[in-house]
Order: sequence, then C-alpha cells, then structure tokens
Amino acid sequence: MANRELTVLFVPGDYVGAVMSSIGMAEVLRDSGRHRCVFAVTGGEKSRVERMRAIGFEVISIGEKADRNAENWAHNECNHNLTPLQTVQNLIQLFYEWYSMAAEVVDPYVRDVIADLKPDVIITDHLYTLPSIVTSGIPWIFSWSNSPLSLDYGIDDDRLPPSALGLPTNSDKEVKEKYRKLVNEAKAKLWYKHRDRVLANGCPLLHEYQLWTPSPFANFYMTPKELDYTDIRPLPDTFHGFDYYKRSANVDAFEMPEKLRNKSGKLLFLSLGSIGSGRVQLMKRLVAILAKSQHRIIVAKGVNHSQYELADNMWGDMFVPQIEVLPLIDLMLTHGGNNTVTETMYFGKPMIVLPLFFDQYDNAQRVQEKGFGVRLDPYECSEQQLLQSIDYVLNDKIIAENCKLLGVCISANLSPDLSYMSMYAVLKEYQGLGIGTALWDKAIKHMGDRNVSLFVENRKMRDIYYNRCNFRVVPKRRALVMSGNFVANSLTASIPGIRLVDMNDNNIADVIEYDKQYCCGRDRSTQLRAHIATDPEGAVVAQHITTGELLGLCGIINLSPELSYVVIYAVRDECQGLGIGTALWDKAIKHVGDRNITLQSSEPKITDVYKNRQNFTLIPERKIVVMKGKPVVNALTASIRGISLVDMNDKNIADVIEYDKQVCDGLDRSAQLRALNGPFNSIGTVVAQDITTGELLGVCQCVNLSPELSFLMVYAVRQEYQELGIGSALWDRVIEHIGDRNVFLLSSSKKMQDLYKNKHNFRFVPQRRRLVMTGKPVVNNLITTIDGISVVDINDSNIADVIEYDKQVCDGLDRSAQLRALNGQFKTASLVAINDNNQVLGYCFISDTVSGDLFVSPLYADNQQIAELLVGKYKIYCPGISALCSY
Repeated sequence: MANRELTVLFVPGDYVGAVMSSIGMAEVLRDSGRHRCVFAVTGGEKSRVERMRAIGFEVISIGEKADRNAENWAHNECNHNLTPLQTVQNLIQLFYEWYSMAAEVVDPYVRDVIADLKPDVIITDHLYTLPSIVTSGIPWIFSWSNSPLSLDYGIDDDRLPPSALGLPTNSDKEVKEKYRKLVNEAKAKLWYKHRDRVLANGCPLLHEYQLWTPSPFANFYMTPKELDYTDIRPLPDTFHGFDYYKRSANVDAFEMPEKLRNKSGKLLFLSLGSIGSGRVQLMKRLVAILAKSQHRIIVAKGVNHSQYELADNMWGDMFVPQIEVLPLIDLMLTHGGNNTVTETMYFGKPMIVLPLFFDQYDNAQRVQEKGFGVRLDPYECSEQQLLQSIDYVLNDKIIAENCKLLGVCISANLSPDLSYMSMYAVLKEYQGLGIGTALWDKAIKHMGDRNVSLFVENRKMRDIYYNRCNFRVVPKRRALVMSGNFVANSLTASIPGIRLVDMNDNNIADVIEYDKQYCCGRDRSTQLRAHIATDPEGAVVAQHITTGELLGLCGIINLSPELSYVVIYAVRDECQGLGIGTALWDKAIKHVGDRNITLQSSEPKITDVYKNRQNFTLIPERKIVVMKGKPVVNALTASIRGISLVDMNDKNIADVIEYDKQVCDGLDRSAQLRALNGPFNSIGTVVAQDITTGELLGVCQCVNLSPELSFLMVYAVRQEYQELGIGSALWDRVIEHIGDRNVFLLSSSKKMQDLYKNKHNFRFVPQRRRLVMTGKPVVNNLITTIDGISVVDINDSNIADVIEYDKQVCDGLDRSAQLRALNGQFKTASLVAINDNNQVLGYCFISDTVSGDLFVSPLYADNQQIAELLVGKYKIYCPGISALCSY
C-alpha cells in the first residue's frame, strides 16, 4: 500500500482548530506527490472552502452548518466572569446538545461521501464519534487537534487532572478527584442519551462519560514533545503524538510594516484566535495596556477590526499571516489554542498565554509549568503584571534556553539569479524528525527559481542535494576543512612574472569573470563583492619555516578612520633581538596607515621603544599593575594629616576629571569617569581574608538605600573561624559605612536576632518569622475572591495607607523609604487588599533576584484568607520562584 497512491478522506469538525490541523497533515501527503487528499466539510463558511480549494485540495460540501450555540457562547464576552469549572460545565452541555445534533445532521452526508469516494483511509477530527466512519469497514484514524490533556474525553487516566480547568499536573490527588467528580456530574446529565445514540448506530460501547471512541487502527494528536503528558500518563501503542501539523504559508512573504520598521524594542505578536480577537472589549483592554510597552507589536485584529484603533507602537490587520510572522518575532501573546502553541514552539518563540476557555487553560498551564512562558488572565491581569511579564519572559535565561534553536537553514538571495545556502543544520538529538526537511522546504521557497550555491563536504549530503533538488552543476572539487592552527611549510614564495595584490575595486571585475569560468558560468558577483566590502583585522605572524613554530605575533584592529588599537604584540624570549619584532611592527603599521594608535604597555623598555620609534606623544606617567592570585594588602597607610577620603560624588566629579586630565597629559576621560561613578557607590562590602592563604573568612555587605535607611544584605563568617572577633570587626566596619541611618535586616536565627537586638540596639523586632521553602512552590485552591475585598496595585493614591498599615505591623517603625523604593523598583509588582471603605487589610511585593528567580517579600495580611487572596494574584510568577518568603 505504501508504494501506491492513496485516497485520503479528511472529515474535520466544523471549527478552526480541527480544519487547520487537518490541512497541515494533508499538505504533507499532497507534497509527497503520491496521494490524493479530499476534504468533506460543511459548506456554511464559503470562504474557508474556497481557501482550501485554492491551495490544491478537493472539497466536498456535506450540508450547511447547524445552529452555532457553542460558538455563540464562546464569542459572548460576558462569559469571562466564569471560573474554568463553570466554563467547562457550560461547554459540556453545549457539546452534548449541539455537537450531538450536528453529528446527526452530518453523519448521513459523510456516509454518502464514503460510498461514492471509496477512500483508502479516513482521518477524522471531531469531539464525538461519527458512526458513518466507525462502521464503514475502512481503516480510519482519529485525530485530536486540542490539548493532549483533553484526550480524557475519549481515554481517561486519574494520574492527570481533568482537562479544560488549567489545573497543575502535580495537583494533590484529592484536588484531582474533587474536580473530576464535578466535571463528571455535569457530563452525566446528558451522556446517557449520547451513549444510546452511538450504540444504536452500531458503534462500540463508550466508556463512561466519554464523547468518542479511540480508533483500533491509529490515533493522532498534536503537541510538542516538551509539552506532552506521556511522562506522567503513557498512552496505548495506537496513539501517536506529532510535534506539529504546521501549515504552509499561503501568502507572499510577510514584510515588516513601515510603521514598525524603524522603531526600537523587541517585536511582539498579539493573536487571540478567531474568538478572542473578535471580543472587542478585551482587545481594547489589551491594546490600551500594550500601548505603554516599550516594544513593537503586531496585532491580529479579527473580524471586528474596524471597531477599535491601535496605538503608535502597533500595526495590525483583520488577518495576519501567522506562519509568516512567527519567525520574525521575539514573543508571542496568544490565547493558547493548540495550533498556535505548537506553531509557536516550532519556531522556538516564548509565550505569554492568555486563555479564554476549554483546552486553552491547559495549554497555558503546561507552557508555564515547562518553562516556555507565563500564564495570565487576559481580563484580570493588571497593567503592571502584563508589562512586567513581557519583560520577564523576554529576559529570562531559563525560558530562553528552553526555547533554544533545534535547527536552522540560512539562505541569502545574492541577486535575482543567485542564492547562497550559508547554513543548514539540525541538532543531533532532533534529527530524523522531519525538522531538516521542513527547514529546507521553507528556505527553497524563499529562494524561488534562483540558482543556488552551497558547499558540502559530506558525500551523502551531496547526493541528497543532487537528487532531491536537481542540483545539476556539481564540480569535481571539494572543500578542505582543517582544524587547529594552520601551519604552512615550504610554500612557493614567488613566481617570475606573477605578483600578489589586494582584491580591490580596480580588479574585482576581472576576478568575477575568472570565477565564472571556474564555476561553470555561475555568476557569483554579489557574493564576491561582499567579501571585499569590510576592512579586515590586521594580524601578522612570524613562523619558523621548518618546524612551523610561532615565533611572534602583532595584531591591530582599525577601530575607525581615525583610530587603531594594538591588541597584541609579542615575540618569544629566545627569538628577541633578531629583528622579528621590527618586521612584524612594520607590517602592522602599514595596515594602520595614518590613524592614531592606542595601546597599553606594562614595561618601561617597550614604552620607550614606542615613544622613540613611532612618535607616540601621549604617554601618561603611570603603569598597569598586574598581580597574580588573590591580592593581599598589609600595613597600608591608614591616615595622613590634613588629607581626608570622601566618596566621589556630583559635587567633586568635575575636580576629579580635571585631575585626571593632568595625569593623562590632557586626555579627556570624563565620560568614562562619570560612568564608573554610577549608581553602585552606595554599596558597602567588607571582607576578611587570610593574609597567608588568601582564603575568604567572612563578609558583611550593606546598601544605603536613602539618607535615612540602610539594608544589611549579607553577614557571614566561616564556621571554623567564628568566635575569633572576625564578625565583630566586619560589623563595626559596615556600621561605620551606614552612619546614623536606620538599618533593617532579615534573620531566621533566634540567636542572631538577639545579638542584633542587644549589641546594636535594634529596637523593633516584630513577633514574626521567615518561612523559607526550597523547590518550586505549587499553589492550589487558593481563595480567589472575598466579598467586600478587592486587590489592586499599590500606587501613588494608596501608598500612604500602605505605609500606615506597615507601621502598625512593625510596631511603629517607619519604613516609608523602603516601601516607596520597592514600589518603584524595576520589574517589581505590588498589590494591596482593601475593603469597600478603602481600608488596607494586607499587602505584598514580588521582585526579581539577581539569580533570575522571583521573590515574594514582604507579605502582610490581617488573616490567612486575605494572604491567600494576595498570593493567588501572584500565581503567574510561580515558575520562576525558588524561594517564597512570608512574614
């Protein structure tokens, strides 16, 4: 059967996800050149039918659409107030009522199509069982275009939570059982009628509360292996997961809109699918928030595109070609539909998922759990949360690593007639999965009908290129690839009548003609001209012609038309005094031309050589001090009568710059000095070190946050060196740096807390403790609403109330400077719980740590329920949190 043409009948459900994934599969079969693909779809959406025919598929209409209660429900923006559980309960009723009715309408048409077409294979993507297919006697494949978690509508497994709720996969067993029971209770109201109808039409018995029966032949589902659930719940052998059913682009190559082309910032793509983009109020809300982003945004505006306007940092249209746009962007903001998630993963892009209903909740949760992005509520997330989440996802190293490139194919269209394939590679562990083929096909489409030039050193790959893509000109030559240092011995130094000169504008035309003869008439003029377009680095080496040993080296970089920099200039000790250095220098200086030269020298002898030989006129009377190992500083002068040491600041920086000019013979380094005197001079760090071994014995570090407040960041002494006075010495030195400021610190040790309180008069020690938990926290079943209490961002309107609340919690201590600083900190989120009278009942902050994690602190609330309410709003940040602190 594999060697003959097959007629494959696709019967997708009447919704976008099923149709699009079926098209992705059909394109693979069509492009093989051997198989006939026919679609049987309802004729209600004529534009969809016309598009399918336009891309080369036969389409058979199987009646008009039935009543669209389910789709109408999804488009209703009022439903956003429902919880995921309430959403599922509503959808289950619509599934059984509307889809069962649709099945009864569609099934006779499908039966007639099968009888007339007599396909070899049938592929169906429906939420329910179609008796016409199951009883046809023809091999059939069940295809599932939704999240693989929702395979539980046909094959259940209690190791996973019930689908369409967005529950974490590691939810407690009790939580899974609770929600599974509630979902099954909703199914039970209508399931028995559905079961009886299926049985009456000759289908196998459905398992309890299931909508469809798995195929005994094969069952397909679509999800990247990184997001699959088979690590928790293995599937039967008849189930086959595919990383993607990526559709081909059916439009011309997408060009960056002029409006965004010259703007700064990363490129984002906001696409909420056909339903989400049609919700006008939601789109207006997100556009208003994203208008304040520093980044550029492409927006798929949807069917109601004329009902709202985009901001200056945006461009959009009713329809945006997703497949063409995805390779260009830095971040995807998506509703979490399965096709979009898999296509985004295919192109290795991170995501912020804004789920609306059904399996989108599960996809959002899985993307977040696996570290490929963040999950947010599109209606409830604050402006601050969305904007900070964008920056978090764009800059998080773990997400970037998870979205790493699996393969690449780079081609450059050098001219209307010639392309050059510069790179084509797939990571070894991902070879054999069709990634290379997909990359190649995409690149060839970009190159069009141009000739293609490439290099290959592998005979097997050369044959593939030759046979697959009709590479007809393959000269009998090969590329020589050498690793290690290039050693050239006994090469011909001269030939009478022949000289070597630089390739330049005067001779490039002759070189191009020569190249055409060598390359069988191929015109590579664009490529050759590119080789001489940039000024190369100047590097000259001296090498022993017999042994190949490197004797000396001089490397110079021409930084600009006015300035060069000597990177390296060295000759082996045993070879010095033989004129090698002079020859190298003369050759390098010729490359420099009449530019000024900058270099550094730590040896007076060499400095004099530069000064006297090459007229280096600006040589400050200073030297570079180079020390090996850990520096040990002993017996330094502690004071000089009449001289004081002060911080470099805005008042004295101008005097420092003038002093530096005198030291540097007039050289103006003001920009460098002002940069060095940047925002970090408020940090005081003191270390204790063994003067013999250099071993670090202890450290104490503080930051002066304001004229009134300091924060003690770290204070530690190695256990074996404690009780020797090291800690006291460190402490005294840091306290001196702090001055008369108030100091706050965190301590989890009762002993240390008493030490701070008794030794340095820390008077405010609230009766609370620090809770430190390792691992990634899992937050389930938190209180999400409390009547009469709302959670809002801390802002200028309520910060004073938060400060007063904090004073009560901290026994009167005024931490206003700290709170105002935390509330203005980059990448920090802050929430306050208030009642109807605007009375503060609790607050908390979340901020980045230097390790890239997220840190919740402080968190204060009147009771546990309010604390849960605050933490619940921070659930979007859980993937990055490695320490969750509460007081």
